[in-house]
Amino acid sequence: MSPGTALAEQVKTLEISSQSGAKTPDTRKMKPTNLKNKYMQQRTPEKKSRPLSSSEKTPEKRAKKNESSDSSDSECESNEQLCTSSSQGALKARENEFESLKSWILESKSGKTSLSIYVSGQPGTGKTATTTRVLAHLGESIKSCIVNCASTNTKSALFKTIFQSLDLPGKPNVEVFEEHVKKFKVPLVLVLDEIDHLANRRNEALYAAFQWPVTLSYKVIILGIANSIDLTERLLPKLELGKHPLKRLVFEPYTKDDIVEILNDKLKQEEAAIDAKAIELTARKVSAMSGDLRTALHIFKQQKSRMMPMNPDSSEPPKTPVNGCREVLSIMNNVYSSPLARAHLPLQPRILLAVSLALSTSKKSKFDRNSLIRAYYKACEACRWPSLEDDDLYSAFQTLESQSFIRQINGGKLVLQVDVPTAKSAISDNAMLDQIGLLQL
Repeated sequence: MSPGTALAEQVKTLEISSQSGAKTPDTRKMKPTNLKNKYMQQRTPEKKSRPLSSSEKTPEKRAKKNESSDSSDSECESNEQLCTSSSQGALKARENEFESLKSWILESKSGKTSLSIYVSGQPGTGKTATTTRVLAHLGESIKSCIVNCASTNTKSALFKTIFQSLDLPGKPNVEVFEEHVKKFKVPLVLVLDEIDHLANRRNEALYAAFQWPVTLSYKVIILGIANSIDLTERLLPKLELGKHPLKRLVFEPYTKDDIVEILNDKLKQEEAAIDAKAIELTARKVSAMSGDLRTALHIFKQQKSRMMPMNPDSSEPPKTPVNGCREVLSIMNNVYSSPLARAHLPLQPRILLAVSLALSTSKKSKFDRNSLIRAYYKACEACRWPSLEDDDLYSAFQTLESQSFIRQINGGKLVLQVDVPTAKSAISDNAMLDQIGLLQL
């Protein structure tokens, strides 16, 4: 089935549903809900976040010092629009992560103990934005410096950026830097965003940064941020972090309920009129594919722009499209079929691809849909990953089909259309591959 055909079927189904008020008919091939029930009975319920109180605004002088690269700013800017509290409050659905980072830093400061933190998670989960807000919340009780390692990936470039950000005099090298830090009256929180770019054959910059909490104690707190969950297992165990082990914080993908709440808040703030069913569909599709909040915001923005009146001076409010769900599916089709989306598979298609890779290795390259779905649910339960049902699972599978990772042959069998190195490169998560490899699928 082509992507266009699948899209047309979904639109038709949604139109019938909206007109009759009946539930969407069960027409998908890939919907063995009995398997879902079998493998997901003991699924752990989602934790509820505890809201935090807002704080005073960030001093302008401090905000300038906390500037980062364009990519980090983009994520921060997108996510900061979602919080109804002040610029120093926690993002919605990220209150627990905000509180963890804040408390760790304050404990290190008050106890004068070393601290190294590694923050990981899928793109668009609010890692950089939450970190920036924590630093702003702590205000003048700390010094802070955010370095984007994508453009600062050598030891000399790292020191140069730090010296410029903190307005430090002298030659930018480790000796001069350590002399400055020893004179600081408050700890320096050094944030290394996209820290995986510091990894190379010798890892000089990575070693230098993570040695500071050891040599300078509580005077320097290192906070590394990256997408890869297994970076610490691959690189950081080699570092001598002293008596205080590295603290890890994983940002999980946004759930459907998280995205619905955030988009509804934006509706109230901007007084936009978007169909509630369209909001629900946006949240369900985005959470199923990746949990990337930026994608949901992009769809929201596109919907809003299509609803704007032709005359900007008109007092008549914009009208809701006849079928908001049609708009959502159209926008999502463009988003997930773009060259950029094809270069980076979302989370759920990557899980399916990793499971398919494991099955193809153990079952002589061919397997059927039921085997794939059964193995998928087993892997999600064992590894505590969010799993999909019905149409959402079919959409994730269709992503792999449309990008020629997998196809169905005669007899209903499935076969990978790429070799093992290509599949592993698309998955781009050694921890995921290792975890699935240990399971008997």
